[in-house]
Formats: sequence, structure tokens, C-alpha cells
Amino acid sequence: MQQLFKPGKNQDGYFSNEDIIEQVNEAIDILQEYYPDFKHVLIYNNATTHLKCTEDALSAQKMPKGIPKPGTNWGIEVSKCNPTTGKVAYCPDGSVEKTKILMKDGHFDNGEPQLLYFPMDHPDKNLWGKFKGMAVILQEQGFGDMSKVLASCKNFKCKPGATAAAVTGSSTISWTSLMQNRCSKLTAVLIEFMLSFCQSSTVN
Repeated sequence: MQQLFKPGKNQDGYFSNEDIIEQVNEAIDILQEYYPDFKHVLIYNNATTHLKCTEDALSAQKMPKGIPKPGTNWGIEVSKCNPTTGKVAYCPDGSVEKTKILMKDGHFDNGEPQLLYFPMDHPDKNLWGKFKGMAVILQEQGFGDMSKVLASCKNFKCKPGATAAAVTGSSTISWTSLMQNRCSKLTAVLIEFMLSFCQSSTVN
């Protein structure tokens, strides 16, 4: 089966993770219909388009350390999509239009959910719906007072003896890509990711 795709903001847009997922779904349908007795391995490189998680997936990388200032809140900036076509929306200047969504909640070691935003019945009305910030989230996880801890170290490489909230928080977060989630529901289909490049040698 062939599909015609015309790239460009004024045509079919650009090949996105959503297009990759659609391609994977079609491939899986074909494999299951015509080769049901075999096990299949889908191999992709580790490009960000392939490794994309859900838009609201947990990530400590861009979390602010503290509670946002009054009148502001923190959310994940994502590309806005046309509600009719489902394609990425563009601004008049050609840039991708952006919007913000809330990050999904985490969980404690015992499996109970951990809210990342203060509940709407919090005693302090100024905190209703506010993002808690890494410090509060980690304190709730039992890491103690995180108010004096660095939000992050340069390139995630801390000096000996130093600790960063983002590095500590990353140990409490696990994720799988949308493609992995899709294939994990099928016993006969395995997905593997390979490095997109490797070192090359020059012959003189």
C-alpha cells in the first residue's frame, strides 16, 4: 500500500509522530492479517519523532523548581493542532502555533497517585490549580527539604557532592514512547530503537 505525502506548511504539513503512529498501525494490521503465525520486529532509529511520548508525559527536564508566581502557572508548551484536520497549526509568519497543557500526575512508590498541581480545594485559594514545583513534589516523595537544592546542573552533570532536583526527580519518573505503548499491547509485535548514527572512520 502506498500513500502520497506532500510536505510543507501549505500542503500536508510535515511527517510527525502522529504520522509515524498511523504508519505503524497500518503495518501492524497488515502483519496480523497476512502473517498471523509469525512474530515481528519493527526497527526504528532513535530520532525524536520516533521516541515521542504523550504530550503530557512526566519529565523533570523543564519543570520549574518553585511554585509559579501569582497570576501565572506552568504547563507544557505543545504544538496546537487544527481541530478539523488534526494537522499542526501555523501562525501567519510561518511559525508553529503553540498552546499549553497540564502535565499528567505522577505516583508514589506504593502506586498511589501524586498530584502535580494543587487541588482546587486547597486551604490557600491562591494555590488552586497551581503547579507545585519540583521542590514540593520531591518533598512529598520523601526527599526532605529541597528548597536549597539546585534546580539542575549544567548538562545534567553535577559536581562531586552536589545534587540537583531535576536529577533526583528523574529517578522517580519512567516513560515509554507512544510507539512502545502501541506495540506493548501485542504479543507478536516487538519494537526496537537503534542509534541514529555511529562513529565513522576516515581512510586516508
